[in-house]
Amino acid sequence: MKKYVMFGHNNLFGDLVEIIHANGGVLTKIIQNMPEPSYPNRPTLKERLASLQDSEHNPDNINQSYPIEVLPLEDFSPEPDEVYLMGFTGFRMDSLRQELLAKFQIHFDPLIHPSALISPTAKISSGVIINMGSIIASGVFLGNHVAINKGVIIGHDTHLQDYVIVQPGVKVAGHVRIRKGAVLGIGSVVIEDLKIGEYSMIAAGAVVIRDVPSHTLVAGVPAIPKKQINH
Repeated sequence: MKKYVMFGHNNLFGDLVEIIHANGGVLTKIIQNMPEPSYPNRPTLKERLASLQDSEHNPDNINQSYPIEVLPLEDFSPEPDEVYLMGFTGFRMDSLRQELLAKFQIHFDPLIHPSALISPTAKISSGVIINMGSIIASGVFLGNHVAINKGVIIGHDTHLQDYVIVQPGVKVAGHVRIRKGAVLGIGSVVIEDLKIGEYSMIAAGAVVIRDVPSHTLVAGVPAIPKKQINH
């Protein structure tokens, strides 16, 4: 059984744990790299862990017999046979990734739900996450730490650079180029042969029929620029 160590966490925590379990693994540690933010109407990490290990509501949950240790980053040291993943998504993880690589030479394996359909000619880079029911077509390239949520379709020969986030139900046609750090909102559609600029955002439900400039939010049907994004 693979023992996973998660660095940080966000609202995808439950999904990531489900993918770990679907691959026959177990989450054993969460490494906190910063204080936990507080969000209204969202469970805390403590509440998530209590629910995860609740034998009454999760009688078949693997983690109920494997306590999950929560450690600050300064107390972390690698152990043999651990598998590492980032518990949050997007380009803001880059500094932590570089720190872990420099200190510990940590490698992040892809985490892929078994129900995802992936062409044997697709190229999947370090730390990629692919959630259940997604389809990755032939010739696709997914850069480091790309996050593909549920029910996504990525068309043939499309390239996604590092840290791109693709939210549930997105459909991207063939030969699209999506630059570093872009975010594609829930249910958005991108037609073929377009370029999506770095750190741009496509709003939920938008239909993109022309190139999107870098650092730009687009929305609507068809999608049009709404504002500049400063990171």
